[in-house]
Amino acid sequence: MDQRRKARVSTRSSPRVRRSSVRLKACERHLERERRVLQARKLSAIAALAGGFAHDFNNMLAAINGFTELALDDIPADSPARENLTEVFAGVKKARHLVDQIHAIGSRNRRGFKTVSLSRLLEDRLSHLRTRFPSTVQLQTNVCSAVPTQNPDFPITANPDEIGLVIEHLVQNGFEALPASGGRITIELRYPGSGQIELSVKDTGSGIAPQVMEHLFEPFFTTRQKARGLGLAMCHGIVDKHRGSISVQSQLGHGTCVKICLPQEDAANNGSATK
Repeated sequence: MDQRRKARVSTRSSPRVRRSSVRLKACERHLERERRVLQARKLSAIAALAGGFAHDFNNMLAAINGFTELALDDIPADSPARENLTEVFAGVKKARHLVDQIHAIGSRNRRGFKTVSLSRLLEDRLSHLRTRFPSTVQLQTNVCSAVPTQNPDFPITANPDEIGLVIEHLVQNGFEALPASGGRITIELRYPGSGQIELSVKDTGSGIAPQVMEHLFEPFFTTRQKARGLGLAMCHGIVDKHRGSISVQSQLGHGTCVKICLPQEDAANNGSATK
């Protein structure tokens, strides 16, 4: 008797459970969409602030640099002050490098854009990076263009210096995430469809904690003592300017994968892609 009663209760409650489950999933999707919208707005506001700051600060550095040059012209070659002024020059150069990174976060200037072969650009940057890493680090590339109709050049419209900077930073990030004993960094280039080209950088490092993930693209956020926390924010700004997207997947103890999607250039209408 008890079993029949339980069966009837289970039968009656099953649709309710299903409806509750559907509502719960819909609510979770809604909250996730809201979280993404808020994150996008926050990053947009930060980018605008960073762009304005970089512009004003760059003007100040130009004044420091100019007056330092005038001072050097006015003092004797053997003056003790010359060495101090040379140090000022060196400081201005470092500050300008920092300003360039900040400016990349908020800049929307598409100067220097042209048709670029992403596969050649990738190989060019990796050839330099390979010399920096010890033998315990494996740097693997996987260029997927097996379909004859797909252009093996992976053409995009881009500023090659900026996209090259993104590649170098992501690979360097992967290297820094590896343990002292070494590991593997895999860079993959493929056509995922919908007129996109996907570049992914995956490492076998320690992974990223969930509470850190939502802050990854915020300027000056970092978990490393000697880092400025501008690298991923800069990458996000550059990719966004190229009308692409960047995402990060990570799990503690299982490494990290950063994926970038960029619009594919129609090489047939624009000539062969160049590096």
